Amino acid sequence: MKKIKLLYLFPIAGLLLSSCSMEDLMFWKKKDNEESQQKEDDKKQEGDEDPYRLHPEITGGDEAEQTAILEVLNNKPICARAIGQTGQIFDDTPTELKEDLGAAIKLTLTQLYKGKTVNIEWTVDESQEYFLARQTSDEAHDLISIDYKGKGVADGQFKWKISKMTCGEATANPNVEFTAKIVNSVYHRDDAVIRDINKVTDEEKTVVAGSATHKFASTFDIVNYDFDPESKFAYSPYFRTNNPDAEEGRFLYYNVNAKVIYTSPDGNWGLIGDGDQVLEIYAGAGTPLTTKNFPNLANGSVQVIGNMSQYCGNIQLGFIYRIKAIDGAGIADPVLTYPALTESDIAGFKVAGYGAQKQAIDGFSNSLHSVTGTLIPGSLKNSSGEETDANGISSSGRFTFELKVGEEKMKVAYDYHADKDGSQGVFDALKAKLAAGGEMTIKGTMRYEGDNDLKFITEGNENAVWTVVPFLPSHIS
Repeated sequence: MKKIKLLYLFPIAGLLLSSCSMEDLMFWKKKDNEESQQKEDDKKQEGDEDPYRLHPEITGGDEAEQTAILEVLNNKPICARAIGQTGQIFDDTPTELKEDLGAAIKLTLTQLYKGKTVNIEWTVDESQEYFLARQTSDEAHDLISIDYKGKGVADGQFKWKISKMTCGEATANPNVEFTAKIVNSVYHRDDAVIRDINKVTDEEKTVVAGSATHKFASTFDIVNYDFDPESKFAYSPYFRTNNPDAEEGRFLYYNVNAKVIYTSPDGNWGLIGDGDQVLEIYAGAGTPLTTKNFPNLANGSVQVIGNMSQYCGNIQLGFIYRIKAIDGAGIADPVLTYPALTESDIAGFKVAGYGAQKQAIDGFSNSLHSVTGTLIPGSLKNSSGEETDANGISSSGRFTFELKVGEEKMKVAYDYHADKDGSQGVFDALKAKLAAGGEMTIKGTMRYEGDNDLKFITEGNENAVWTVVPFLPSHIS
């Protein structure tokens, strides 16, 4: 019998046009499943047809244990693509692992069938050209990382197999081999250090874009502010591409060596550093930045591979799909002293003639700082921008407030990814301080917060300001 791929497509449109209700559909599905299972059971009893495509010799154990091995081998998800690519991998179906998606292989080590635990042993020839590492993902899975070769290298091949399966006293040696086509990158990636990513030209720039004139108090060196009269898009400065001929021609692909400072509990974002230079890494809706998905995050020194992106004008390395362990040579330990922002520092964010605060400040993006000030009454706003009090905020929602520092104001922003379920202590510490009011000290990472549609355009972005974002409970005092 051919192995079932567990993919069902229902003609929803047809159902909507018919008189069939969802209740009827579920009844029919249940009935069909019951009839199908009865047919399978009848075949097993009659012995007319072997119900399993893969049927290795099994020694020892009772019938239930032997059946569990056969069911797991033939019908359970035991191997899958991970990191950027998803979906099961089957021994009899061609599969591709793409460097540009950072694809890895997830191996299931234990699988349950009707209360029986089946242990699966995998054999991987580590001398293969494309083998990089085999690491623990969690107690039930291993992760195989592929040693991709980069742009310009022909496709390759990678193989691995199931060598042994056990369930109780039952043992099988299936010797089932899996094969994947390795598709190397179509993009060029440059090595970069955070100091160069954060570098700015601290002088005013004027750009004539058709009938409009744009002025910038300062500019990021990695951003292209030039106007392209041939572009079909509205003027919008973005990163200087290192793949001008690629379909996604506006992207800047980097390999960044640094040391891990922090990752949020849910893996949405993190910080990497090199001395006093810091860069935010961002997963968003992609593969969460956790040690389960990227075991090398536990190494401390890493190479993070992705492309430059931004959110609300704040620079970040996004679309992370590969994190390699490195020895850390040439990378300085991150400076975790959180220097205090003074009234003078905050006043320096403002530039005469501009409504928005200065966006491009050399080495300042995502840097670690602290601010001490007094809570400004009425400044606490929920995620909708509505004024609230300490009882109107939650750990799972964003909120902001302002501190008075001398004659200046500094905005503090709570990122719920740092403490979504309230278990980390960040939210509780902030709520207590907000309820008490008065003076407080907040440490955190510096993020620029403006209109996301304007990105690096500060004109018309009048409410764009720097914020300090705490991410540990010790950051609030």
